[in-house]
Amino acid sequence: MKSDRFRTIIDVHLLLVRDGQILLAQRQGTGYADGQWHMPSVHLASGLSG
Repeated sequence: MKSDRFRTIIDVHLLLVRDGQILLAQRQGTGYADGQWHMPSVHLASGLSG
């Protein structure tokens, strides 16, 4: 039986810079850190691999 007690969460961030400006997005409607600014990112879903 597989245990989820210890698991690795993979989160990839994308840093886009043009003419000294960085692309950011403002979180909304997620229920986590809404209103805060962040770089575009994505999580690797459970069970998926390379």
